[in-house]
Amino acid sequence: MKQLRHLYLPFPSFIKLSVPETFMLHTLQNLTTLWGVGGGNWMKTQMATLSPCLVKLGIHSISSQEQLDAVLDCPSLKPASQLLHLRLDWFNSATEMRSTEPFCNCQHLRKLTLVGKIGDELPLCFPHNLVKLVLFKTQLELQDPMAAAGKLCHLKFLQLEGSYFGAQMTCDMDSFPQLEVLQLLFIPNLEEWRVEEGAMRRLKELQIKGCYRLKRLPEGLKFITTLQELHIFDMPFRFCCRLKGEEDRWYQGRARRRRGRDFHIIQHIPNVKFSMLRTEDEDEDEHEHEHEHESDYEYI
Repeated sequence: MKQLRHLYLPFPSFIKLSVPETFMLHTLQNLTTLWGVGGGNWMKTQMATLSPCLVKLGIHSISSQEQLDAVLDCPSLKPASQLLHLRLDWFNSATEMRSTEPFCNCQHLRKLTLVGKIGDELPLCFPHNLVKLVLFKTQLELQDPMAAAGKLCHLKFLQLEGSYFGAQMTCDMDSFPQLEVLQLLFIPNLEEWRVEEGAMRRLKELQIKGCYRLKRLPEGLKFITTLQELHIFDMPFRFCCRLKGEEDRWYQGRARRRRGRDFHIIQHIPNVKFSMLRTEDEDEDEHEHEHEHESDYEYI
């Protein structure tokens, strides 16, 4: 066992796997991968003595502030660490990560996934060498995560899911210079997303799902000529119709397509997929403002 280099456990959905306190992880000094292990009291005594060779670390079901602090203070998050991939999950607890600054010490870290609430008291910051960042259920209220993530010069993949409770997000000019994939999933209060010209200039794939209050796509997307795929899932009917329009089956006795008034934003994208969600309120609104809707479309 002392020569063990990789210890993988499945990240569980229904089954919770943890490390018995009698299992001495500190004796595995050649371990390079510790992945899928459950949090527990072992973290308070053993995190500080984990293998210095770790390059991949994933811990789920962190259940207390002491356990989370033990991770943030461990040698694997110090400048001399060789850690490349880190995933921490404390979502199902009342614990809050007070600061992301400890991760900035990890100069070699390439992939980071954080699952759980992050406090707004201190500014967000991330290691500058990240190529993949996932923020899941971080529930940020005051800080737009785009501001901090946009400064990461090597970032290629960004997923924000339930990560932000604000109403506005902004991608500044020259932000995300290497980003190729962006996923915005279930940002519940997002109403306006601004993308300045020059932002995300290498973006290839954009996915938007469950952002029910988002009124429209940003105009700045039309400047991103590299964009090849746009996936819009589980979004309100009106949002989708602003882009693709809808079929008018009663216009002069034949069906014709009415182009959405924001179609110009996506007309350069080769692959666009929609999955619409029509709510009862929108159906009622559409019926009451039928003539107003006519001005929202252009016949093609």
